[in-house]
Amino acid sequence: MPPAARLSQADAPARPRWKQIAAALRAEIRARVFAEGLLPPEPLVAARFGVHRLTLRQALAALQREGLISIEAGRGTFVRQDVVSYGLGARISFSASLRASGLRPSRRLVEAGAVAAPPEVATALGLAPGTPVVLIAAVGEADGRPLLFGRNHFPAARFPGLIDAFRQTSSFTAALRLYGVEGYARAETRLTTRFPTAAEAALLAQSRDQPVIETRAVDIDDAGAPIAYGITVFAGERVDFTMAQPYRRAGAAARHAARCPGLGAIVHRGAQR
Repeated sequence: MPPAARLSQADAPARPRWKQIAAALRAEIRARVFAEGLLPPEPLVAARFGVHRLTLRQALAALQREGLISIEAGRGTFVRQDVVSYGLGARISFSASLRASGLRPSRRLVEAGAVAAPPEVATALGLAPGTPVVLIAAVGEADGRPLLFGRNHFPAARFPGLIDAFRQTSSFTAALRLYGVEGYARAETRLTTRFPTAAEAALLAQSRDQPVIETRAVDIDDAGAPIAYGITVFAGERVDFTMAQPYRRAGAAARHAARCPGLGAIVHRGAQR
């Protein structure tokens, strides 16, 4: 919590006290003082400013109308974070997209191991169901703030030791380069809006009442062979997608779509519980 501060009585005639509180909290929100995304409980904030809770609630209501906070009964007051512009294009990576916005990308490994490919993953990667694949699940962060949580699958036979390579590089692009994959493209992406699971909400540091955007995407190498299938959830209130034009090697993506007809279209569905 920020250092204790009380409102000056001399300033009271100039502006109502709730407006002074709103101005102070607005400045702190924009300075990302509440990095955890949650304001302290109302009694603490009211005590900090030396006002009644009803006065504080006037200030909070004003900030909510401005779109700076979200007040959730029984849960608390959440800070609505700045929106990150995120590219969805054939050659745009997580790191490149964030750096283009002047943000520092980082990944935090959550889970990694070899698993048997379920039917959806096997179809996307052109494998038989049950074929071993490498699963790497990680949280993607922008300036240290959780933006996405992705579960990415790779053919185990082609990428042995990929988990160690990812641990060393913290980058899928850099890790794949160690296996001779100098470039790859996004063949297809499907988007759905829904509400997060409890685990996803915790990893993204958000409320379960705030929708997430789920993408299911296939990446291919320059020869058109599928190399990755990812299921990713984005914090819906923190991201703004930009759809780039298809890369000129559209033929490779088209050939892959023909092999996997169930995954070829970009689809958007409304949020579902």
